[in-house]
Order: sequence, then C-alpha cells, then structure tokens
Amino acid sequence: MGLSSGRDEHEKKIFDIIEKIKEKQKLPFDNATIRLICSIATAHGGTVNNNKDTIIFLPTEDYLNGIKVRPSLLAAILRFSDEIADDYNRASRFLYELEAIPPENKVFHDLSNSLQPPAINGNTLILKFEIPYNLAVSKTTKLNRIKRIEKIYLYDEIIKRLKKCIIELEYCRKYSHGFILLNAIDASITVYYPESNRKYSDNIRLRLSGYPETSKSIDSLCETPIKAKNGEKMKKIILDNWVYT
Repeated sequence: MGLSSGRDEHEKKIFDIIEKIKEKQKLPFDNATIRLICSIATAHGGTVNNNKDTIIFLPTEDYLNGIKVRPSLLAAILRFSDEIADDYNRASRFLYELEAIPPENKVFHDLSNSLQPPAINGNTLILKFEIPYNLAVSKTTKLNRIKRIEKIYLYDEIIKRLKKCIIELEYCRKYSHGFILLNAIDASITVYYPESNRKYSDNIRLRLSGYPETSKSIDSLCETPIKAKNGEKMKKIILDNWVYT
C-alpha cells in the first residue's frame, strides 16, 4: 500500500492510517498507546525539526500503562526492518501486470519485483536482485526532488538503495542496544539474457568500517571492485556481451 501511494514522506502517513483504522476497526488502544505507536513509526524515516537523526528525539526508556517500554530501541528495529522490506511481496503485482503503476512510483515497484526476501548468514545480510533484461538495458521512471518525472536505470536505484541500506544499518545499530548485530551486506545482481542461459552477474559486499560518512561513493564502500558503477555502464557490458559472444 505504501508503494502504491509513493515513498515521499510516507513515514508521516501513520497518523492518518491509525485514525482511519481506529474509526473503522475500533482499535483497542488508548490515546497514550496510539501516541507512542505514532512517535515510533514516524521516526523510521524523514526528518524531525530538519534533523535526519529522528530516533534521538525518542526516550531510551518510558512507561506505558505500567509497563516498561524502550521507544528508541523499537524505532531502530522498525526503521531497519522497513529498509530491507522492499522485496516482491511489497509491490502491487495486480497494478504492475496491468501496467497501471503511476510513473512517479514505477521504479519502486520495479525494484521490489526484482528483489527476493532477504536472508541472514551470521552477521551478514543477504540480498538477491534479478533484474529483467528489458529493465537492465532501458530506463524506468520516478519522481525527482523537484517533483518532476525523470528516467532512471533500475540498477542505479538499486545501487543507491544499497548505499542507503549500509548507512541505515550503521545508524540503527547505535540505538539497537545489541539487538541488531549485522555488520555487512552481500548483494547479488543478476540479469539473464533473453532466450539464453547466459547472464550478467555481480556480487557486491558492503561492510561497516571506518568513520561514518554519508558522502562516500558506492565503490568506496565495497570490499571488492564493482563491475558497473552505474546503469549506463552495466547496459554497455550486457549489450557488448550479447553482440560479441
């Protein structure tokens, strides 16, 4: 549902959603519980007072109806869980098959449809992407920061999201009190050639290291060299291999 209406400020929609569910489903929550749920959910993205460190505004410990709760811990777990919850189960397959996805949201559905549910191996998060051939050599669409539709390679969006994922992992670990033990991400990206067993594949490993810096490039975060740094270069590799081999 969140992808159908776009990702822009989606973390702020929790208030409206809770109110609608409360009216129709008669939620058995008192006002204090609803306020706590909304404050935790709102902290899973965006900004608070123009500060991206949204969890800092939540208390480490609190009491709700006589029960001890840890809002910042819950927010950290929710925030990182949401970051890795964009697999194919989140996309609207019905609208996708009808080609009825709005152009401003299409890249998000393309990404979800290409991503398998995540797995964990020890302290490593496993992400597997399979990009359809047509999306590897052409562009999809999204809404940019100035609210205009732009064309973008799905691969570029995946790389952007992988970089964000490792940054979110580093951020959420600060507030997880040892509950989030992951320290690396292994991502495999595969494109199968049409009517052929050949494929383009790359494995990208990102690991927490050094001083946190959000302006790092994706290749500086990888332990091993990345084949294609953007969608245009990946397209060239795929087409060159298709024509000459």
